[in-house]
Amino acid sequence: MKPVLSIAADNFVVNGTPTHPGRTWNGHRLEGLLFSRRASTAAFADANPITRELWTHADGTPWDPDRNVTTFMSVLPRWRACGLDAVALTLQGGPQTHALRTSPPWQSPDPPWHSPAFTHDGSFDPATRSRFERILNAVSDSGLVVILDLFRPGQDARLDDEAAVRRATDQVCRWLLDRDDGNVIINVCQASATHNYRHAIRQPDRINERARQVRDMAKAGKRLLVGASVADGAIASEFDADVLLMSPPFGSGSDTFRRAIRTLRETPEFRAHPRPIVVCDGTGDDFDRPESQVAIATEARVCWGLGDRPLSGDSGWVPANWDIDTPAGIAYLETIGSIAGTGSRPTDHPDVLLADQRRMHAGFASAIRSLGLTEDVTPAGAP
Repeated sequence: MKPVLSIAADNFVVNGTPTHPGRTWNGHRLEGLLFSRRASTAAFADANPITRELWTHADGTPWDPDRNVTTFMSVLPRWRACGLDAVALTLQGGPQTHALRTSPPWQSPDPPWHSPAFTHDGSFDPATRSRFERILNAVSDSGLVVILDLFRPGQDARLDDEAAVRRATDQVCRWLLDRDDGNVIINVCQASATHNYRHAIRQPDRINERARQVRDMAKAGKRLLVGASVADGAIASEFDADVLLMSPPFGSGSDTFRRAIRTLRETPEFRAHPRPIVVCDGTGDDFDRPESQVAIATEARVCWGLGDRPLSGDSGWVPANWDIDTPAGIAYLETIGSIAGTGSRPTDHPDVLLADQRRMHAGFASAIRSLGLTEDVTPAGAP
């Protein structure tokens, strides 16, 4: 049976039963919470002929998007067995590394690679749709929920205008409704609070417009759940999303994270309409520590998810090797197994991953410098 997600007040319910029924952790109730993990590169492809040849798998072979999808699908049952509830996916790929940039790669205004989810007029790319067909089927078969980002900073400028943004949103949502996917939360604008989108329609002050477009689409009386990021702790008036998506304040301590959660809950909009708060891009390593982000979130009844993680310095994210896992990923799955009481533990080898991934980082850095890409701009001749 496909998982069907619904919301009761601020609790997530799957197939009529709240998640983690009756479970507690550190004295805090888990029922209704959703634990997730971001996997932005699950269907990564590059349509830029200049940069496409720079990507390789850990074994040194040229990057094959379909092989990447197959490998990602193979780990989903393992993640679910450890107690994970959801994966956060991104139609526009990334974030990917720019070897010469020191700021976070999702803030790069014009990265040279081209994640081809949409054409310039907003049409849904058939190859991307085919890869996500496979992924969504595997996610459902594993009993997981999907948080699906439609757009990504750094790639949104590939779309011509606001009409293209609306067309892309319409085509993806109608495709999901035709598939009868009841386990999907649409994130209309990932990281909207960063203000790094080129089109005004994706800025925080127009988030309701994007959410209403999704909410207004339905088939056979069913509609998709919609989530949206909030900017600086401010919820738009008459906020129309079903789920509040937030990021922990960067470089801050536990008190700041607690204060950010409290600020959201004290807004008139939240008090008038309580709803789940979901963190999709959490950070940390010692997840069972009392002051870890996941512990603070659980204490505050906030859903928490591990974000994409760089492996060395500011070299950023490269396409992942899903066969094995990062140290943080392993620690998170171990903690989720303890939280959920599954008894399952990951059995991966992080030292092998670090060697493979760092070699990939080094190879990419060298190749991108050889192209003379010293600024965050699309190279001449790139799509």
